[in-house]
Amino acid sequence: MGNGKSGFNCENNLCAYWTWFNRNKIKCGFPDKIIIGCNGCKSFKPGVYYYINETWKAMGNSNFIPINNLSYTKDVAIGCFLVSVIFPVGFCIENHGGWDWLHFYDETDEEKTPLYRNNFPEKVDAEKFLEYNEIALTEGLDKYFYKDFKKAEETVKAERKKKEENTLRYPPRYGWLSPTGEFFEGDFGEHEALARKICDTKIEKHAFLFANRKRRENGEVEFNTVGDFLVDRGWVLIDNPLRYGVDKVTYNYEKPLTKAQKEYLYDYFYNRGEKERAKTFLEDNV
Repeated sequence: MGNGKSGFNCENNLCAYWTWFNRNKIKCGFPDKIIIGCNGCKSFKPGVYYYINETWKAMGNSNFIPINNLSYTKDVAIGCFLVSVIFPVGFCIENHGGWDWLHFYDETDEEKTPLYRNNFPEKVDAEKFLEYNEIALTEGLDKYFYKDFKKAEETVKAERKKKEENTLRYPPRYGWLSPTGEFFEGDFGEHEALARKICDTKIEKHAFLFANRKRRENGEVEFNTVGDFLVDRGWVLIDNPLRYGVDKVTYNYEKPLTKAQKEYLYDYFYNRGEKERAKTFLEDNV
């Protein structure tokens, strides 16, 4: 680095003094305010990019950040917020059991597919970047967000406790829901074996084989699994294939859910705390 009253060359773009979005080669924007010691600059202040870089480090090569990073590293939490306002992305928090994590998604992606660092949108909001970098220079972003952190921590603790109590009272149930509203529960990952049992005992012995024979005779595509056969007959599967996030509901979209199925699904998700999702099963077009 070089020194001079008219300018100061610095390679540390993590510092709030670094001049962004400027073609000027002199990157330190405040050469008159910094103090230079024998080991270099002693005036470092963490800027916006410092916190964003902490977020990138927390993500690593994955497409998520464990929530414990947010709980114990305030720098990562600040970075996550800054990423969400400077880049055209949103973020959501997923959980399974005692494991919580956060992932970013492109704000134009309705499915909210988790983003890896290397497929983040390149566009940034320069005005927002400079706005928060000014706060980093004056007040400091850690102090600026202090009250928000305290409030967020209290909210998270209260919500987690409520969710844990609710899960104990209404644990997840995976299995098959019949058109009459009768639920057949099975072990995790065993829905196909359960489908075979249901098919043989509740419909007809070898009904799956008979159905595929008929489809072959009619020139139709055969069912790949017994589960596909049940879905075609109006059954609903509740499972969680990745064992985290929200429960998945699979049914034949060409056949409306029966009144009994709608009522079961409404009660199931309402009791599990997913009230908005529960309401969707009462809609006429479901």
